[in-house]
Amino acid sequence: MNKNNLLALMVWAIDRDLLETPVLKAWELFQRDAIGCQKTYTDPSDELLFCKNIVGMNPIEFFTDYVLFCAKCNVISGIDSYGIYDNYLINYTK
Repeated sequence: MNKNNLLALMVWAIDRDLLETPVLKAWELFQRDAIGCQKTYTDPSDELLFCKNIVGMNPIEFFTDYVLFCAKCNVISGIDSYGIYDNYLINYTK
């Protein structure tokens, strides 16, 4: 797990209201969501702003980019705040 994966896990846990969940259980749920989310993108020509190679990408890396990109957009637009993580999110680039 790298720092971006950990940040994505924390942001995802905040969004899902799972901060009281044990870390191993939260990581298991994060992985399940990652695989499920990636399965919705089955067209290799489908490009998203945050990810150019959706179909062949590792599900965890894909979901990390997805979560952090969405959170960054929410922080920049003022829709949401993730407290101490806001500065990391604003500066996040892939």
